[in-house]
Amino acid sequence: MYQFVALLLWPILLVQALWVKRNTLRLPEAEGERSGKGGYGMPLNLLILGDSAAAGVGVDTQDKALSGCLSKCLAQYYSLNWALVARSGATTVSTLNHLRSGHGIKVMQSNEFDLVLVSLGVNDVLSPISVNRWLLAQRALIDTLYQYSPNAHIVLTPVPPLGVFPAFPSLLGWFLGQRAAAFNDKLRQLASGDTRCCLLDLQLPVNDEAMARDGFHPSSASYQLWGEAAASHYISATKGSANQY
Repeated sequence: MYQFVALLLWPILLVQALWVKRNTLRLPEAEGERSGKGGYGMPLNLLILGDSAAAGVGVDTQDKALSGCLSKCLAQYYSLNWALVARSGATTVSTLNHLRSGHGIKVMQSNEFDLVLVSLGVNDVLSPISVNRWLLAQRALIDTLYQYSPNAHIVLTPVPPLGVFPAFPSLLGWFLGQRAAAFNDKLRQLASGDTRCCLLDLQLPVNDEAMARDGFHPSSASYQLWGEAAASHYISATKGSANQY
């Protein structure tokens, strides 16, 4: 249904998209280390993989970003060895190509990861890729991760509700919200039919406190909630009991 409306209103959507691209505040990726060790207990190798949100856009340093929040939570229970592979603008296909490149292969060969948290989909929704082609790319990404870490617990992050993001005008927001919902439907189908991965139950709030200054990326408070949710999910999945932070 939303595709038909988009065909009718594509000139307006195009104008709004160009306006957003020209006027949205562009924030840098968070500064700081992209790998580290800490904690005590059973060893755990963690890979955080993805886009600008995974890279910490919206906060100043990695300790306030997803990598810092998640690693601090997990380090309470594990001897943690973590790595972050993320960049602004990354799509599922570009991330897959990176993992298959020389540098990506080096990262994947450096450790057999126990937990992989994936943050991809927003830039795919913003691109012309079809939802079915995106699903194929997601499956290929999971296959590649398992090639190097066959025992990994892969956690997929749902696409956020772009339709209510402050950065988008109402019509464009509606279209992107519908498209994001369609992508999430496919992601749920993938996770329910593939025992190698699961979909994180994550619904971050969308308000001034939860959003960065650009009206698009998470704030430090949202990164904290995201990290807590991912850590709690992993601990529950591997130990059979939920943990609170």
